[in-house]
Amino acid sequence: MVATAAGWALPSLRGAILLIESAGLGIGQFDRALTMLTRAGHFDGVAGIVIGHITGTPANPPLDAIELLRQHLSSFGVPVLGGLPIGHDADARSVLIGAQTEIDATAGLLMQ
Repeated sequence: MVATAAGWALPSLRGAILLIESAGLGIGQFDRALTMLTRAGHFDGVAGIVIGHITGTPANPPLDAIELLRQHLSSFGVPVLGGLPIGHDADARSVLIGAQTEIDATAGLLMQ
């Protein structure tokens, strides 16, 4: 949805903690969305990134979804916290979008 909103409805992410989760995207689609958002500057100024469920994205050796995320996100120099139960799996938790949030990647915590 973030990639779909780019260019017309995506607000500035400056100072925000970006939540990434995905369901059913092929690895090429996932890569294309991350590349477009990065090159267009939509991720400029994010304060941190949290990664929820990435489901239905089959690996295309040597890339899998985790390696793809590492390649795209490592250059931002912000805390990245992965493996959160947010998204489309049965164990998915709710998060308040737009809420005041803190990320502690070292402790593995996202606090609202």
